[in-house]
Amino acid sequence: MMADRAHLVCISRAVAAEGEEIGRAVAERLGLQYVDEEIIRLAAEGAGIDATAVAEAEIPKSLVTRLVDAIDSLGGVVTQPSAWLARPGQKALRALIRDAVAMVGDRGHAVVVAHAASIALGPRPGVLACCGCLRRPRRSGGSSASTDPGC
Repeated sequence: MMADRAHLVCISRAVAAEGEEIGRAVAERLGLQYVDEEIIRLAAEGAGIDATAVAEAEIPKSLVTRLVDAIDSLGGVVTQPSAWLARPGQKALRALIRDAVAMVGDRGHAVVVAHAASIALGPRPGVLACCGCLRRPRRSGGSSASTDPGC
């Protein structure tokens, strides 16, 4: 079991940096629960909405995509105005995710991958925050894990 120094490990990672695999390995090695998609599920359940809507809040969108989505969603105003008004906005969805991360943080004894967990939890005792990136060596086609904060 993990020593009393850190009861929660937060792994931030770049896309395709094998963060999920690293997180699972760390959780297994330290005897902690692996948490990733549970954050989305907890946030969705807390708001009584579909998990897909919550997951989409974490996907960066271009201005054009956001405008098209907003225009497209206005079509529902004519047929079901109350349904459109009840739909949480991006900021509200992100707040739900932060609340779910805090809930997992309060529970402790877990490895949380992504969801800006280290930011949501802030500086609290017992939290180890890690950044994982994938760098390609200059001479070979392989890749290697890095914890370089500049990545």
